[in-house]
Amino acid sequence: MDIDLQLLAAEKENLDLLLIEITAALIARGAINEHDVAGALLRNEHGAGMLDEIDMEGGVMGHRHGFAQLTTERWSGRFGLEPSLYALRKLEAEFRASPGKRRSPLEPESVAQASEDE
Repeated sequence: MDIDLQLLAAEKENLDLLLIEITAALIARGAINEHDVAGALLRNEHGAGMLDEIDMEGGVMGHRHGFAQLTTERWSGRFGLEPSLYALRKLEAEFRASPGKRRSPLEPESVAQASEDE
């Protein structure tokens, strides 16, 4: 790996760790909760998948969704997010299965409401 790629990889790892530490501090202060983090991770997966689809239309193999899933897995272990991820995935599946225009259960406002309902 050349030096430019090594520097980019090191910077990415550093930013990942910083984001994890900021998230941990916000959870500790009660500013956000596990449902908020799980919702953000699932929105990230969804957005990454959409970008990969755009890449595929242009004949380029996208890797964002796979990395987003790995991030969700890593963060889930760090913050104990499995119950929140399960609940939000279930709500999203029900949302996608039923017709009609409504707000996705993964939208920040919906995630906050679902968290209050539990």
